[in-house]
Amino acid sequence: MQDLLDNGGKSARIDHIVTSHPLQSESCPERNPAELAILGALALGKAHGYKLIPFLQENLFGVCSLGKSQIYALLARLESEGLVYHENEQHGNFPSRKVFDLTPDGRKTFEAWSLEPVHHIRDFRIVFFIKLFFAGQRSARDKLELLQAQLKVCEAKEQRLKELMRSASNDLLKQATDYRVKVIRNTCSWLESAILECENGFTPSIRD
Repeated sequence: MQDLLDNGGKSARIDHIVTSHPLQSESCPERNPAELAILGALALGKAHGYKLIPFLQENLFGVCSLGKSQIYALLARLESEGLVYHENEQHGNFPSRKVFDLTPDGRKTFEAWSLEPVHHIRDFRIVFFIKLFFAGQRSARDKLELLQAQLKVCEAKEQRLKELMRSASNDLLKQATDYRVKVIRNTCSWLESAILECENGFTPSIRD
């Protein structure tokens, strides 16, 4: 699987950096989404740090973009927490290079996190699409099941917001809640379309 992380040295332009609030879930409390993107890349196969840079830029461009120094800093943090480890690889007379891989705990952490839908709409634009990308790397079935699980979460949230709007005590609260209902309804509509595309054998684009 290591060849999957080699895209011939191509690099995408970095438009933004993931520094969003830490994620909080049962499987992965207080975890930066950028760290999970790195764990996901290593779940596809061990790799040199410099191979992770073009892989993340090429495949998660527009969702999760990270610079070289940030990737190495996050690798160091993940290694200190026992989620990643490295081995030194020697080629002839060249300096040795670190090859990174997941520890069993790292793999368990990523797999548990990647199967969970997001529960806050603020996490949808970045976190959900990281999950969706790696679900698709595993199988079409995993991607479809994640989309379906996410739709259920969003539909339930839509119903709760509609109930809140009906009981709103003033116009401002009603308008603010109406806005949130429309946002979650648009999200549900996108998920419904993505599910249909998956069921018909197509792959929804993470850039749409």
